[in-house]
Amino acid sequence: MQEHNDNVGRRSGIDRRTLTKGAAWSVPVIAAAVSAPAAAASTVQQFDVTVSASCTGGIDLLVVTAFGDPTFTITATTGDIPVGTTFILTSDALLSLGVIDAGNSLLDVDILQDGSAQFTTTTVISEGSSTEFYIPTPNDVVAADLLGSYTLSFAAAPAGYEESGSGANADSLSNTQTSVVGTGLVSVCAA
Repeated sequence: MQEHNDNVGRRSGIDRRTLTKGAAWSVPVIAAAVSAPAAAASTVQQFDVTVSASCTGGIDLLVVTAFGDPTFTITATTGDIPVGTTFILTSDALLSLGVIDAGNSLLDVDILQDGSAQFTTTTVISEGSSTEFYIPTPNDVVAADLLGSYTLSFAAAPAGYEESGSGANADSLSNTQTSVVGTGLVSVCAA
């Protein structure tokens, strides 16, 4: 009688299937271990900006002053708005550097090729602080090129920062011209 040995022709050691299963499970574990330090090292500072539109000034029918100049306010609601943060002002009115008053010089203003204006922060706007700019509207027929609607929108944060709050990132207003008996045309701003 012959004995049958099942181990004939087999190698001793780890089975090929066992090795394959082990390798398949180790790939995601190694990948996660390698990417975790990179993710932990990259920190993005977050802030929340609120953009609001209003009409500043009042109406004086004796002197015929504008009933409010279109004004936009940028507020650091949470965190600091960093230097290099950009905002875009779009309008169906004619925008030029001569008609935008950035006032406190916390903003650099450029007119873009598409006719919009880009505002870039030149200093940090601290949490709870604001900066504003307005578009003066003279009360004469020349003001007609400043009439229209305006929208200011948050555009981009510099590298390493992210706008991530719930504050309104855009606001709009309109500037129209109306006739007031005895005074002629006056600009009327409506936010």
